[in-house]
Amino acid sequence: MIHELKILSEFFDEVLFGKKTFEVRYDDRGYQVGDVLILKEINRDDEGSYTGREIAVDVTYIYRGDYCKNGYCIMSIQKRGEVRDFVRRNDFMFALVKVAQCNGEDEVRQVMNSIPAADVKEVRYGKWEEVSEYNGWGDTHYRCSVCGEEWYLEDGTPEQNEMYFCPRCGSRMKEGTLDEDS
Repeated sequence: MIHELKILSEFFDEVLFGKKTFEVRYDDRGYQVGDVLILKEINRDDEGSYTGREIAVDVTYIYRGDYCKNGYCIMSIQKRGEVRDFVRRNDFMFALVKVAQCNGEDEVRQVMNSIPAADVKEVRYGKWEEVSEYNGWGDTHYRCSVCGEEWYLEDGTPEQNEMYFCPRCGSRMKEGTLDEDS
């Protein structure tokens, strides 16, 4: 199941950069492992207005128990499609300092090999395809060109609703590609 949730800017950045890997939420939506959270960034100072930034995360674990405030749960989250982090800047800088102190090629290789490698998953790009067949839900709906999942919107297009990626497969939607060949 997909849940769209608001998140304050300071917490959004922590999730984006991989520092915050959990969400504490009121447990009123029947959250389950495998659910997708669409975290939509809001401004604290601007009466909670949306910034336009959002990120999809997978729920990998849920704790409901004595250490949670009554009615709340703690969810472990992981950015969609993420395998591992890239090499962290601090790890690389630390290794460079060690390299500067090393004497010999073997030591340099050993230090450089001690930095965790990044298993990077390629970003998938897609576009929203307009489907104009009658299906009982309305005349027009939209399909992700990558996974084929169809979305029914009450008003407007996916772009007007700021759907910059597919909530199901995480594919990044190219801007201006609705009804265009690209």
